[in-house]
Amino acid sequence: MVNETLYLFIAVKLICAVCAGGIIGLERAFHGRPTGVRTHSIVCLAGAALVQVIVYLPAWMGNAPTDIVRTDATRVMQGVMTGIGFLGAGVIFREGLTIRGLTTAASIWITASIGLLFGIGFFFVGALTTFIAIVVLTVFRRLEGLIHTQAYAHCMVSFARTGEVSVDDFLALLAGHGLAVVGNVNHQVTQNGEDCELNMTIRSNRSDAFAKLSGTLRHRPEYKTFNIEHIRD
Repeated sequence: MVNETLYLFIAVKLICAVCAGGIIGLERAFHGRPTGVRTHSIVCLAGAALVQVIVYLPAWMGNAPTDIVRTDATRVMQGVMTGIGFLGAGVIFREGLTIRGLTTAASIWITASIGLLFGIGFFFVGALTTFIAIVVLTVFRRLEGLIHTQAYAHCMVSFARTGEVSVDDFLALLAGHGLAVVGNVNHQVTQNGEDCELNMTIRSNRSDAFAKLSGTLRHRPEYKTFNIEHIRD
């Protein structure tokens, strides 16, 4: 049976797991994510607690002969990570063309891994993984803001078929704002054949190009309707 010293050791491992999960959850909560301190702490605690089943196998198996009862520690870990996969999938959602929650799902997954590490007693590996995870979530966020990346958006615009502008005019307007069309331009006739609607994905190397295009379209009455939706992950 497990003696008092081992009970204390188990408690230390569970407490370390809760603290590690809470630290990662604090970063997510600070940035307004729905899965914050409590969720990450519980996930990390669950991983650490379940792995105790294998770490202290004799405590619940008793004197069962090893040639009859066989256990595989990796299956317990695999089961934990599979269950966490469903939880991670639940925080990923889509708003139009924007997909949100990928980083939070990844943080939940790594939190479960940290819980398993603390659960089996790998304190150094668990603490180091927690530290690296916090660095990735905080420092790398700032680095992403410094990296010059291309921005994408879905653009829809409509105008009269017999009006002052044409498809070529709008494409020239995009080029004048430093925007390029990615892929094909989809044409559609609306309003009983009176209007022409264009749908396309546009790209820019400047973060303010979409706002400038929107401002131009608002002051051009020949463009009846338009919609510019940023594509983010």
